[in-house]
Amino acid sequence: MSKIPLPGCTCEPLINYLKALAISRLVNGQADASARACWRDGVFVLRSDLDESGLERFFFMDYEPTPIIVPRSGNDFFAIARLPQTAIFKKTLSGSKVISAFLNTTSERLEKYRAASGME
Repeated sequence: MSKIPLPGCTCEPLINYLKALAISRLVNGQADASARACWRDGVFVLRSDLDESGLERFFFMDYEPTPIIVPRSGNDFFAIARLPQTAIFKKTLSGSKVISAFLNTTSERLEKYRAASGME
């Protein structure tokens, strides 16, 4: 088992702590059910069958995001563009652009997003 320190996941501030919990939940639920984690000197350390490159590959290639649904939103789903688009983005995207890109892909790992929005 690899021990992977994640220096961007610290005990403080709260957002870094929550990021560490999310990483643990996602790796444990989707990549390695035997993964465990702890804090060492204020840094989150993931113990997993994945090594550093395996962890990177998981998040870039295999990770399946949990669909975001807005209840009682009138089915606008963040006012996203529902028509397929091809674009190269030159700046940080808004939430609606990210969700629009998710919905307009054919990637299997984003299938749950398309199903939750009625795109499938």
